[in-house]
Amino acid sequence: QRHRGSGTELGVLRTLARDQLTGCMARDLISNSRELSDGSLRALLHSLVAVVHAHLPSEEKGGGSAGRGQDDAMDEGLGLLMGGGLDSEPAIQHLRRQVYLPPLSSACLPFAEVLITEIVLRNRDRMTTMWPLLAGHYKLRLQHARAMTFSVEKAATGLLRLAARVLSREGMAQPLAEALSWLLPPHAQQPVTRALVPHIGAGVLRIVTAHAVALSTLPPSAWRPIFELLKVCAPEPGDGAAKAFEALCLLLHEPQLKACVPVTCVAVVGSFVTSRSASSSMARAALDLLRILHARLQVLISGEAATGGASLAAPGSPLKVGAPNLWGSCWVPIIRVLTEGALDPRTTVRLHALTLLRDALVNDPHARSLQTSTPTLMHAIIVDILIPLALQVVTPYEEEEEEEDDEAEGGGEEE
Repeated sequence: QRHRGSGTELGVLRTLARDQLTGCMARDLISNSRELSDGSLRALLHSLVAVVHAHLPSEEKGGGSAGRGQDDAMDEGLGLLMGGGLDSEPAIQHLRRQVYLPPLSSACLPFAEVLITEIVLRNRDRMTTMWPLLAGHYKLRLQHARAMTFSVEKAATGLLRLAARVLSREGMAQPLAEALSWLLPPHAQQPVTRALVPHIGAGVLRIVTAHAVALSTLPPSAWRPIFELLKVCAPEPGDGAAKAFEALCLLLHEPQLKACVPVTCVAVVGSFVTSRSASSSMARAALDLLRILHARLQVLISGEAATGGASLAAPGSPLKVGAPNLWGSCWVPIIRVLTEGALDPRTTVRLHALTLLRDALVNDPHARSLQTSTPTLMHAIIVDILIPLALQVVTPYEEEEEEEDDEAEGGGEEE
């Protein structure tokens, strides 16, 4: 029967898809995995991973001579791996002798990725036993993807979903946070990462919203992938950048994270300030985040005098008051980002940045004390930052005045 109207046709297609999924009993496979032992669960995941890696299309395999050996090792046989690894050649040869795997259609690979994610989430209390296999799968999957396909998208979103749901599990915060680097160049291809920006922005927002306590335990090195993902989203137009900026705001406003977020987040804020795809309101909001960081530094610097240099940050925090390079490593980067905002072509953004820069350098009592305690640093700020800024801000107005004077003189001569 032929149906007229796109709405009716879409309903029929959805019904057919639901019937197909019911026929293959995918829901039963996912729910029944709860009853499997740890060994059987790993065997099930091994089988699904084998199906994916054994039938990758050419655009999803590693290219070049460097990746040729891995391509050969994964060709058609990455299946029931006896050793549990992804490069067991004896297991591959054994599988080739025992079973024939017919080629899979393009729709089966993303379906297999979804099955892997759903089975893992259903058994997330056993995440530590499954993670070694999953880590190898996602690392190779994203590394070898040379183009954005539906199955690559499902693999990337699967990793983001696992991080958003399982990061608070014992022992999983740091491994999952570091695994997010597999979504970034040079591990992943730049076009793939850019195509994933909507998923990355939404995924990082879910992670920050749900796992503030777990994130507060991360070492500074584990924050780098999160910051880099936010920086990747900043220059891209659309909802991905908006979600990423919302995640950044949560990081800097969440009470549990105030003393734990590394000061390298200044570079992330700067990427939103300088992004030409960001609206003026978002750029001004990013500048206000710098004001929050600056106010936090004021508290830490005040505490240095009161505590004799003791740290006011939480234990293990990367921001220590007693560090001799506090001004250079924390305060100067904020000034530099404010300077970049002061050169923004949008008037509202430029004026807001100049106002914040004036407050940080003139109205802040700690900045005035810096002139006495560390005059060389203040001198460097004036010479390296403020004078070049003044030249770039004042020069266009001087050129306009010169043009007006020339026109006035020319009019007088004609008279």
